[in-house]
Amino acid sequence: MLHDLVVLHTTGALGALDDSAKGAWTHWGTCLRQVYFGDRSLVTESLQQGLANGQNGSGTPPQLKEGQEAYQYILEVICGLHSPMLGETEVLGQFRDMAIRSSEVSTEVNQKMKKFFLAWLSDAKVIRSKYLENLGAQSYGSLIRKMTKDHNKIHMLGGGQLAQEILPWLKHKEAQLLVRNPQKVVPLIEGFSHVKVAPLKEEVVSQAQVLVVAAPLSSQEIQNLLPGNTQIQMIIDLRGSSEADPLKLSQTQVYTLQKFFSEIDANQEKVLKKVKQAKQHIQQLTQDRWNGADVRPFGWDDICA
Repeated sequence: MLHDLVVLHTTGALGALDDSAKGAWTHWGTCLRQVYFGDRSLVTESLQQGLANGQNGSGTPPQLKEGQEAYQYILEVICGLHSPMLGETEVLGQFRDMAIRSSEVSTEVNQKMKKFFLAWLSDAKVIRSKYLENLGAQSYGSLIRKMTKDHNKIHMLGGGQLAQEILPWLKHKEAQLLVRNPQKVVPLIEGFSHVKVAPLKEEVVSQAQVLVVAAPLSSQEIQNLLPGNTQIQMIIDLRGSSEADPLKLSQTQVYTLQKFFSEIDANQEKVLKKVKQAKQHIQQLTQDRWNGADVRPFGWDDICA
């Protein structure tokens, strides 16, 4: 099954393929990678020369993977084992959507790739259910989402890089960034329809259920923004000085940056163990495919359920 499989991948534009040649491949593009699926007949001398010269517009040098190596690599990718957030599920959804779209366009390469897409989705379902569910929080955003699962309104002090990294994890909540200069931040949150920007004022802060501190403010500056009878139920203080310059609030639960680190560190050992087990099982599944073992799912409806 795998002998003819070829995968081209890079993190940037793939200059080794000209526009006319790209149409012969099935393409999958995400914000992290560009992947082209095909068979050995597409590996021409000019392509090999382009890869040898490292031709691509940006990102990592393009790589060509074949056979077992190609199958194992893509299965690891769609299981989230090459993602910044290990075991994340979004990449599998992106792959599934691409696979379904390609099945609806009747080209020669799409027809050839359909059996591989079905096999990858089938095997990913096995790997995810056995090793990669409920891995817990591994980042600021994922831990905040977990901690605020019972809260719908999240207010965040700050609009810098940390705040922007957290926002994608709050897409099912009402999120509001509180900043000194709202006009400066608005262009940075394009695409986040769930996020509003407001000035850093007491009357806005007082509406929060949960307040996330992602700005280098002193504890006194933060407390000056809080009304005396604050209804805020939780404050997540991500300042590096959160221990040395603590917030002193008797009626509100406060989580410091150090508590955050301890939560994430405690989970890492579990995550790495599960990832190792998943990779070992993926190697075995790949070997089975190479040897001819072929799971034959009923079709897209069965795989995508």
